[in-house]
Amino acid sequence: MEIKDRYTELSNSEVRYSITGGPSKTLVVLLQEPNSSKNVFDDLTMNIVNQGFQVLSFDFNGKKPIQLLL
Repeated sequence: MEIKDRYTELSNSEVRYSITGGPSKTLVVLLQEPNSSKNVFDDLTMNIVNQGFQVLSFDFNGKKPIQLLL
């Protein structure tokens, strides 16, 4: 199985994401640091998929800073 990138339009920009693995009861969502790429999770994604889970990872949109409310 390979990781296939997909793209979607959000707020006038394109976002890259992937959903890897077959449907499962648990979807694992991987979030990277805003200054990196979803590709940092490629090896981890395949390890999780090989355990029977489905994995969603995406690149944060880099046009606007993300504000966290704590």
